[in-house]
Amino acid sequence: MNKYSLDKYPSSLYLEAFNSSEVKIIPYQEEGLYRIHKGKKTKIAKENRGYTMTQLEQMRQRGIVEIYLSEHAEHGFCEIGPEDRSFEVILEAHNGSVEKQIIENAKAIISRIAEMDTEARDRTYNPQDNYEEELAYIVIKLDKVELHYFATTVNTEWGVYFKKKEDNHWHYEGLG
Repeated sequence: MNKYSLDKYPSSLYLEAFNSSEVKIIPYQEEGLYRIHKGKKTKIAKENRGYTMTQLEQMRQRGIVEIYLSEHAEHGFCEIGPEDRSFEVILEAHNGSVEKQIIENAKAIISRIAEMDTEARDRTYNPQDNYEEELAYIVIKLDKVELHYFATTVNTEWGVYFKKKEDNHWHYEGLG
């Protein structure tokens, strides 16, 4: 058994957590430079700021951070699972909501998440590597799901993909 595999708990525990979670809608984020201050994120139009070290230190002391953020599509978000096996659930969303079918897909996937995690690990296991990987998040769309892992021993991460077939079951598709 992998040190961080989800089968330490039954899939039903994760499903209960999902059913009782509030899915938050995260709005679209444009790629660019942002200033974050007191929890408020503001896009900065001018990207070449040229601060001195003194100015940067003053900004840090006031709790101001400027950071370049990548583009992110609008999505639903929640975190589920017990503390030692928690992961994020990211749901495809449009116009401020998640489609009912995607929620149903999420329930079907999460009701089998321990088994899918085991299959993903079995298909990606290499005895020469000891990544001690953890499931970071799952991305659920209308007809596919990605289980995204990160290693705890080296700097690497990868996705394992499953696709919904005509039999209404989720089948392994490959790595990404």
